Order: sequence, then C-alpha cells, then structure tokens
Amino acid sequence: MVIIGLNFGEQIVGELQANSTIAVVGVCDLDEAKASEVGHQYGLRRYRDVSEVFGDPAVEAVGLFVSPDVRPALIGRAAAAGKHVVTTKPFAHDGAAADLSLDAVRRAGTVLVANSPRLLPGADLDQVWTWRQRHDLGRLIALEGRCWASYDEVPDGTWYDDPDLCPVAPVTRLGIYLLSDMVDLAGPPVRATAVQSRVRTRRPTSDTALISLEFGDGVLGSVLCSFCVDDGHPYANELDVVFERGRVRLATREGVLTARLDAVGPGSTRITEESSWTGGPYDYPWAEVARMVRAGEPTPPQYARRLRESAALVETLRTLERGARSSEPAPIA
Repeated sequence: MVIIGLNFGEQIVGELQANSTIAVVGVCDLDEAKASEVGHQYGLRRYRDVSEVFGDPAVEAVGLFVSPDVRPALIGRAAAAGKHVVTTKPFAHDGAAADLSLDAVRRAGTVLVANSPRLLPGADLDQVWTWRQRHDLGRLIALEGRCWASYDEVPDGTWYDDPDLCPVAPVTRLGIYLLSDMVDLAGPPVRATAVQSRVRTRRPTSDTALISLEFGDGVLGSVLCSFCVDDGHPYANELDVVFERGRVRLATREGVLTARLDAVGPGSTRITEESSWTGGPYDYPWAEVARMVRAGEPTPPQYARRLRESAALVETLRTLERGARSSEPAPIA
C-alpha cells in the first residue's frame, strides 16, 4: 500500500507499522519535504505524484487521505488503475461525487473502505438490538450523540477553512461517525436543522455545533460536537439510544468501548447490564481489507449503499451551512 496525503496519512503510516497484514511501501504528498521526511523516517519510497503511484504495477492498494473535494476523482483514477482504496470520512461531499466513485469501483471490481461508515457490523450496535429483543424495550424513541476535543485552531488554507467543504464543521469532522451509527440504527434522516457558533476558533468555520434530526417512525436525534471542551477524555464518543422502556449508552474512552443498559422490566423491576470491548468502533478493519483483496472480493453492494448514504449526510450538512449563511435566525418572542 502507498499512503497518499500525509496530513492525516502520516498517522496511518505509523499505525500500519505494527500491522502484519498490510505493508506500506511508499508515500506521496504535494508537500515534497513532508513526503521526504516521512519516507526517510520509515524507510519508504517517495512517489513524485499520484500518476506514478497508479502506474506502479507493484502497488496493490492506496490509502487516500486527501481533501474531500479531490478524493472522489482520485478514487475513480485508482479504481481505473486496478488499485484498492482505503480512505477516510467524509467519503464524498455530495451524492453525485459519491456515485462517480462508486460506479468506478463497481466497474473495476475493487475494494473501497472508509473508517465511517463501518465496513463490519459493530459489536456495540449488535448489543443494542440484542438487549432490545431480550428485554422488550419497545420502540426506538430518540438518539443523542456527543463528541468533543479541545483545539486552538488558526486558518491554514486547508479544507477545514472552507464552509462548503467542511460544513457545520465540528459535525463533519467529529460527529460524522455518530451520524453514520444513527443511520444504521434508525435509517436515513428525513429532516435536519443545525445551530453552530465560533467560540474561540480563528478559522472561518465553526467550532461548536448542534444538529437535530428527524428519522422515520417519529424517531428524533441530535449530535453535539465541539472543539472547545477538555474534560480529560478527548474524542470520547457517546451515544444514547433511547427506547420506550430503557436506554443504552454507548461510550468510547481510552480505547475501550462500553455499552450500558438501564431499563424497566416486568413488575417495574430495574434492569442494568454492561458489556465492553477493546478498541474503538471506528478503527480501520485492516485484516478484513487484506482478506478481501487477497480473495478478490469486490466492495459489498450493501456497504456501497451505506457509503452513498454517508455522502448524502454531508450533502445535508452543506445545505444547512448554506442556509445558515443566507438567512437570519428567527427571533424568540
């Protein structure tokens, strides 16, 4: 695998050094000095540009960690060259771009995997449905997600500064994982609203945002994300799954994923159960990617559909961002 884009990709290079299933053989970045530095540090070949990467028959796959505005076109070029692709969220910034990428991957019969939505079913979400059935929790009522970290950011000319590429920025950058899980639990949303603010960031995009969602069957959802909170647990995603007769809280902290059920059983008896797993829910499934490539398996159609749904979520965020820039907030009497 060759890693293209080293802003986030450098972290992936380091992660894969301890992984025996996929070997990183090279790096590529527009910043030649950065590519040389990372290549020298890990003993990897530095490719001049993506054309050199795609033209190398020894390269089976690429890790594509570039700006989302150029990512769909590069996925298409990689697929046309017979290269499998591992990338990051957001997979694409609108449905049209997603369709172009997915069509190219389907025609080539190659693998395309992102860290959100998840390729493999999550043990945490499976546990939610197991508890729902076992304890007759009733209808799904609401989904409430939270995620934060503490940054002190300045404009740097990257896509993070562009409201159209990074709409409702904290949700696009942090909350998209929670949104994808909500879609897995409740289906695609039918309506959305958002409020956001710039508390301390110097970027033109927001650093705190709250998005509210309406799903089918009356299910409501919300995601709060901020780059202004330090509680000692950065990136500790929390998701409350609320049923008629109970609540499941999913939380990730220090590499441990936990699920806790609080519910009411027959005769108003209280039910409390917990489960936990090592590793984060959005870690890359490197072993599964390697297995699919070696087995010659293409991207599963159901996963392609979920990738398309994730692009639709970002397109919704872009619509909300544009609406926020073009209208005044409604006054409260």
